[in-house]
Amino acid sequence: MPEEKVVLIPNGIRLDSLKVEDTILRSFRKKWVQEGEWVLGAMGRLHRQKGIDIFLQAAKKIAEKVPRCRFLIAGDGPEKENLERLTRSLGLESQVTFCGWVKESLEFISLLDVFVLTSRWEGMPNVVLEAMALNKPVVSTNVGGAEDLIEDGKEGILIPSEDPDACSSAALKLYQDPVLKTKLSQNGSQKIRQRFGMDSMIRSYRSLYESLL
Repeated sequence: MPEEKVVLIPNGIRLDSLKVEDTILRSFRKKWVQEGEWVLGAMGRLHRQKGIDIFLQAAKKIAEKVPRCRFLIAGDGPEKENLERLTRSLGLESQVTFCGWVKESLEFISLLDVFVLTSRWEGMPNVVLEAMALNKPVVSTNVGGAEDLIEDGKEGILIPSEDPDACSSAALKLYQDPVLKTKLSQNGSQKIRQRFGMDSMIRSYRSLYESLL
């Protein structure tokens, strides 16, 4: 298809509705996190696409360097039993929590110190939009729309897919460098609010329709 016939309109999120309920957040923290733990999390359908197995392999490497850490996985799906089996084989039962399907995505993301996306393929991952808007540093595979959201080293860290070593190294870099963590969080939040709000998406659709008319 000729490039001039293609228009890219990124997803937008309702920035005015990004309100975290403290009571729900406190409930999640009490249920899933112990005092003093460094918390990393992933959220999505438990399907091969989402690469949760890669996240778990990276978690093993991270836990060897940071014993007081917690890995939260929100979602359900056909790979759940296989992923639980992998968790046991890695010896991570005490540090990995399968939270099941979580309706309150904003509160879940707010629990995390780092949001991790290890998908093998994606469109525009809305959960990354939410994490960035909530001022969370993101480690994401460089697939689909992730590269439109994140400039590596500026608004997050991009890693190759199928690479638990790169995932663990990126996460540990954020653990060891609080200044970098803060910079990526702030830059990511600013980018989402400037370019990926619902109003921006609506303006783009309106402009497209007007050009066709």
